[in-house]
Amino acid sequence: NSKILFNHFSIYQIKKNKFYSKYWGDLPNLIKEKNNVVWLNMTHSDFRNNKIKMINKFIDHDKYSSNNQIHLFLESKINLKLIVKSFIDWLFLVFQYLRVHKYVTKIKFCNFYIWDIVEKDFFRSFLSSKAIFNVIYANLFEEAIKYIPASCELFILYEGQGWETILISNWKKRSRSKVFLVSHDAKRYWDMRYQYSNKIFYANNHCPFPLADFYLYHGDYAYDNMATFIPKDKLLRSEALRFNNIKSNKKNNLYKSNKRYKILILSSANISLNNDLLEISSNFLKKYSKNYSFLFKAHPDTIIRNFNYSNITLLNPRDDLSLIINHADIVFTSASTSAALDAYLSGINVITLLDKSLPNISPLYNFSNFKFCYDFKTFEEILLNLNQKNNNINNNTYSYFYTSKKLLLWKKLINY
Repeated sequence: NSKILFNHFSIYQIKKNKFYSKYWGDLPNLIKEKNNVVWLNMTHSDFRNNKIKMINKFIDHDKYSSNNQIHLFLESKINLKLIVKSFIDWLFLVFQYLRVHKYVTKIKFCNFYIWDIVEKDFFRSFLSSKAIFNVIYANLFEEAIKYIPASCELFILYEGQGWETILISNWKKRSRSKVFLVSHDAKRYWDMRYQYSNKIFYANNHCPFPLADFYLYHGDYAYDNMATFIPKDKLLRSEALRFNNIKSNKKNNLYKSNKRYKILILSSANISLNNDLLEISSNFLKKYSKNYSFLFKAHPDTIIRNFNYSNITLLNPRDDLSLIINHADIVFTSASTSAALDAYLSGINVITLLDKSLPNISPLYNFSNFKFCYDFKTFEEILLNLNQKNNNINNNTYSYFYTSKKLLLWKKLINY
């Protein structure tokens, strides 16, 4: 009765040859009380040859397959036969593109040609390197699943990525065991990656779509969002694993009037948003460097090639946010990043940069004491008037996520 946990493997998940995923939290320890944990790993896209040795060292370590825990790497199944098959599959995609292209360009909706919107995505889906990537990983999923007992249950982090559909499709072809899509981040009302037409959940659908057996929601906010398109009998409650152990660790001695405040900048993988945050912060420091210092932690998927802000400290994007965040007095974020929730739940004041031309897409939308700015002037006004003694945490915040030290909801789920 092993449980399969799908994981975006990163070398930063290994500390002293011990593996830990912040997204899966304490769930592996709970599973290991009665079952084995099999990690189905997709290696992260930022791996370089110089890290292959570190991965192999982890694999060869005697603790690698101990404690009821096994790691299976998708990329370890790459061979010449799979590459040739993937190339043939991609040629079939190219043929399909040539066959349907002229018809897609003529599709109209309310007298509007949708080709103007989908052209780039259509090209990427059939002809680009992304298409080749998808074909290879579809075959890797099919190959890797052969090595997993059909009785195992599969748990996938619910991110709305295309490969989730590929994995579920291959899993359903071989196994009748349940598939669970697990919410781990803020289920934002505007994010179309998590939206489905509810028609695809009905058996009489003529174009069956690969679906999970159950979708796990981790709070009332997530439920309200997901229940609008997912049938309620497919929704199950669970603790928010990523946020389950977040505590307010701010100490009273942080609020001395003569201290130099540390401001942590957090953003998404969007380079333009990063530049906006950094530009405002750098200009602020030119006026108020005596009382403030700024640190910038980029999104883990962001590659920083040129950093031109000498008055801002650049942190390693792969550093554990939970170890950094409680050393900050204030957090300055972009609108879309869920890291704003980490800061807010840790009892730290959060200022979010919004775009006047766009809706408020922050996960802190409608939270009390939520502070937002639009430009340097509004940021300056908020920061200079911020009352550091007034901690922003409130009792209603925790209703955003379900939490339990003993993972009581998860105990029911793994024995479902």
